[in-house]
Amino acid sequence: MPIIESQVRRDSETFARRRKAMLALIAHIERLEQQVHRCSARAKPQFDKRGQLLPRERLAQLLDPGASFVELSTLAGYAQHDDDGVDEVYGAGIITGIGYVAGTRCMV
Repeated sequence: MPIIESQVRRDSETFARRRKAMLALIAHIERLEQQVHRCSARAKPQFDKRGQLLPRERLAQLLDPGASFVELSTLAGYAQHDDDGVDEVYGAGIITGIGYVAGTRCMV
């Protein structure tokens, strides 16, 4: 099989501009994901009052401690219903991802 030679010029101005734009988009998505987690955590007093764990707390008990978890649907509810996309960012009431349970990689 032939080796594919990259034609990307990493020292070009175009590359630098596009890289900067992509990193800004990634940072924006990460901020939105953090906001989803903060909005979800605001329900903690209500869950505590009922003697329940938050969904992410229950998930943490299922997954192997210290193992990675790739959350897939964090922004599933983005800009829907009461979601303003800034302060109120919701995750559509679902948590899906890939993680390890008893040493086995699983879709959760």
